[in-house]
Amino acid sequence: MFNDDDLYGDVGEKNATYLNAVSSNYPNAASMESTGEKTADAYCTVGSLKMDLSGVFGDISEVIGVPIESAYVSDTVSKYFYLTAAQKQALTAAYPGTTITENADGTTTIELRDISFLPVAANSDGSAVDPDNENIFKMSFDVTPRAEYIGGQAYSTNTGMCGVFTADGAQLAQFEVPSVEVPVSEKALGDLIQLTDKTFYEGDTIQPANLYVPKTMDGVDKITYSVKDEKGNVFTGGTLSGTRTFTVVAAVQIGGKIYTKEKTITIVAVPNEVVGVALTKNPTKRNYFVGDSVDISGIAANAVMQNGKTEPIDTKELTVTPAVLTTAGTQYVTVEYMGLTTTFPVAVEAVKPVRAEVVTLPTQTTYVYRKAPTFTGLTVKVICNNGTEKVVNDLSEMQIRPASDVRVRRGAQKYNVTVDGVTVSFNMQVKLVWWQWLILILLFGWIWY
Repeated sequence: MFNDDDLYGDVGEKNATYLNAVSSNYPNAASMESTGEKTADAYCTVGSLKMDLSGVFGDISEVIGVPIESAYVSDTVSKYFYLTAAQKQALTAAYPGTTITENADGTTTIELRDISFLPVAANSDGSAVDPDNENIFKMSFDVTPRAEYIGGQAYSTNTGMCGVFTADGAQLAQFEVPSVEVPVSEKALGDLIQLTDKTFYEGDTIQPANLYVPKTMDGVDKITYSVKDEKGNVFTGGTLSGTRTFTVVAAVQIGGKIYTKEKTITIVAVPNEVVGVALTKNPTKRNYFVGDSVDISGIAANAVMQNGKTEPIDTKELTVTPAVLTTAGTQYVTVEYMGLTTTFPVAVEAVKPVRAEVVTLPTQTTYVYRKAPTFTGLTVKVICNNGTEKVVNDLSEMQIRPASDVRVRRGAQKYNVTVDGVTVSFNMQVKLVWWQWLILILLFGWIWY
């Protein structure tokens, strides 16, 4: 717009008029010829580009009420860069009073409160970088790319909140936010290959994907993993045995370029031992009586291997404890294989008699009225809830009583016999002898009887 530093020279007053017309000084300007009234809160200052910068700041400070001495520089370095200890030392030495704050989000804030001494931008011979901008001050410092970011592309060195600010935080000037091409970080490439820490066992089937943990990273377009064996051949999977060494290769695509990184992993196959026994099917018989032997027919069991897999066990190799159940109630039977055990529950019922039967009647089944009968020869069979039977012919083990208190003079007299708590009945025949009949008939002895 300007041919030289004379604002009112060759180009005349029109440029100043134009700047005023488009500035906030004349909010109602319709054209350069019709600018309208100047606002009372005018902030735009128009003057020679060679005027002293402090003069411009002075004019601004008069309008906004902030002295230029209180202005400060603030620059926030983006998360992709940081300052080393040496870079921090160089910065604070070049610009005394600079504070450096490392923020939780990875950015670094640099503030310089006293800007009165900032050097004028100049060439190495001392001449102004740009004669039209000789009063623009320059502040520069070095930063280092962070190794955890992949690189291979341009990163912004600063965030948007950087420039010259007033004491109350109002921004007076915005710094440029340049981008810098950063080389690929070898550390970040290496971080993209996370080798597995999984334990492998003899006989395991292993695939390439079992050897690494896939990763992602900002700035990476695509990652392709592959695995090579000891001979450099592509490994596609197989059964593991002994010690094996593999190379995991990551092909990382960034902005159309491919970068590769390799890491080696050695796998030592651990012996795959039996660590447990597990029932896959309980025995068919689950209800017992005291004294029964445990029957494991129908049982099925697996050996649990150290790698978590299972293998079926021949049931002939299983042993159980106890072999005979001696206690009523819910009992747990222990199944053992190679010193390893598991259990299953069974219900055990006490054995008890449930009924009795007369096997043989007494040898003499008829007796004379008023005389005690004899029960010699009586045999009773006791049947228990588990189906077992016991034959008793010892009268001392029997309790024999008439079934009723009413005595029969003649005919069938019912008796109860009790053995082991269960009772059965049988009949004896009662008779009268001749003289008992005479009393009964001739003397009406039935009254006596």
